[in-house]
Amino acid sequence: MKKNTPSKQVWIDLPNAYARCFVIQQTQAAQERLVILNPTKSGDTLRIVEQPLSPHHIACLSTTHLAILKSIGLADSICATGFGSLVKDEYFRQRLNEGKMMNLTTGEDISKEIFFTAKAESFLVYPFGHANYGIYEEMGIPCIPVCEYLEFHPLGRAEWAVALGWLFGKKEAGRAAFQAVSDKFKNIEHIASGITERPVVFSGSSNAGVWHAPPGNSFAGNLIEAAGAHYIFTDSISGGNLEIPEERFIALSNLIEWWGIVIDKKGEPNRSDFLTKDALAEHIPAMAKNQLFYCNTSECDYFGEAIMHPDEVLQDLISIFHPKLLPLHHPSYFKPLHNSKKK
Repeated sequence: MKKNTPSKQVWIDLPNAYARCFVIQQTQAAQERLVILNPTKSGDTLRIVEQPLSPHHIACLSTTHLAILKSIGLADSICATGFGSLVKDEYFRQRLNEGKMMNLTTGEDISKEIFFTAKAESFLVYPFGHANYGIYEEMGIPCIPVCEYLEFHPLGRAEWAVALGWLFGKKEAGRAAFQAVSDKFKNIEHIASGITERPVVFSGSSNAGVWHAPPGNSFAGNLIEAAGAHYIFTDSISGGNLEIPEERFIALSNLIEWWGIVIDKKGEPNRSDFLTKDALAEHIPAMAKNQLFYCNTSECDYFGEAIMHPDEVLQDLISIFHPKLLPLHHPSYFKPLHNSKKK
């Protein structure tokens, strides 16, 4: 008599709108699981979560995790965060000051003593690096890699609300949060969709004679294109920043009409923050035309709440490149450099 062997369970990917670093899979019986993917190695899986975790006592290693969890109604469930001194959100600052949320890190290192004092039941961590999370796993605390910062599209980063919503049993809240962000972003994107005169934009800086810039498929490249501009490296594809040899940059520099940087500085940046020891910087048309813009991360939560507000970042960029489209806009993240004129 032939024995009946159990059929292998088939998991089907539920399609994401933009995110490429996670997928929720489902069987024919509607059983679901969350799969965290390795974006640096095709077909590689970083973690499979078979069932949702407790939505209580969540520890986060990155400040960006705070914004995503807040968007799905779990702000009060966060018991600890890494790099607490960098937290800018007023609500989370208050929780830190009142001792309701603990700062996990001293410098770059995780304090094991503080972690266990916080009584975390789960730990959202970076997918790569040299930290050893085994000590927490051995204590029964699941360490879940969160790869939102490796997403190329602004909405791909916001879509991690779907992943964390599923992870903590807030699936509907996660989808609703992402849908709200997506709708706002697309409405703003439509404002610049009909633009025919698109200024050429460069975002980057020079170090030791080598210019560095995000590739065309990056978060910054996609935002600039969506804002009705032409990112100068829009055709490039890379998993990290580009290194542009001096001779190539010389050939391209005369095309640059707007130049932007992200900087961490007390007080308002000025023209000298764009200039480096590289003499080429002074001759970029954007410099001569005073068409410079910046995001000062010491004054705004660009690496925190902005992940769930890409529509506001997009509005900032549109108002810089095409001010007539949003004449009443007040910038939140990116601003034109008003003191850029030579004296």
